[in-house]
Amino acid sequence: MPPKPGVHSQPDAFIHAMPAYIPALHAIGVKWVSGYPQNQARGLPYISGLLILNDEETGLPLAVMDCSWITALRTGAATALAATYLAQSESETVDVLGCPWPATWGSPSTTWPWPPSSTSALEKGLGTWLPL
Repeated sequence: MPPKPGVHSQPDAFIHAMPAYIPALHAIGVKWVSGYPQNQARGLPYISGLLILNDEETGLPLAVMDCSWITALRTGAATALAATYLAQSESETVDVLGCPWPATWGSPSTTWPWPPSSTSALEKGLGTWLPL
């Protein structure tokens, strides 16, 4: 994948462009995602963005979609993949540090490498552990 260019209009906020091309699938496009933590106090989503799929031959857009759900599922999958290779075999709990939004959205799709007895997520802004 190419580098992820981004801009940061505020110290704790970002907008990133994530272009990708998978020749074997004839898939080319870009994920345009932003993270603005102060949006939570406004009743707005912390993470938002668009996924644009382009035609491989013409470059014309084929689809413009919300990317919130795919971002959340990817985050859950990346967490499970990391746990598969990094967790100790006797681990009994899964604790996710960071935004619970992708953790909680991702958890239904997450297959843990072992059956955890408990799972939770810590959100910096809330300062509390939330069950997954």
